Amino acid sequence: MKPFISMRLSVDQQLDYDNLIKFIELFKRNPGSCDEIWFSTYYGYPKREKHAHMAGFLLDCAKLARENDIRVSLQISNTIGHGSLHGTTDISGFEWDSFVGYDGTESVKCGCPRDNKFLKYIKDTTGYYAKIRPDWVWIDDDVRM
Repeated sequence: MKPFISMRLSVDQQLDYDNLIKFIELFKRNPGSCDEIWFSTYYGYPKREKHAHMAGFLLDCAKLARENDIRVSLQISNTIGHGSLHGTTDISGFEWDSFVGYDGTESVKCGCPRDNKFLKYIKDTTGYYAKIRPDWVWIDDDVRM
């Protein structure tokens, strides 16, 4: 069954475990007010360790949600094609070639989809979050070339 009411949390909100407890208490006091909590991966390209830590934390959050009959979804915030909008986000893990368009224009903060280092980063970081076993996965919409 597809979730009916989803509570989407920002990264800052989901990193506050006490905040999550307050949300769940609110949902318990108001049955039917929330079917799903929507978590997100980090935006940008931080080092793998930062993703691994976030995924471990979210695993605990997902367990708490499920114990309270709330489904868990996960947004994969970085996809192939994402990058030029990263602005001031953490890109400390960016260690591959940038995407270059057919006309030679470089998207400095966008990984080259043919670079094996970039593809391994995506595989590794997505693997950390897969341990959460989300009920739904939301792929960010920027998968265009």
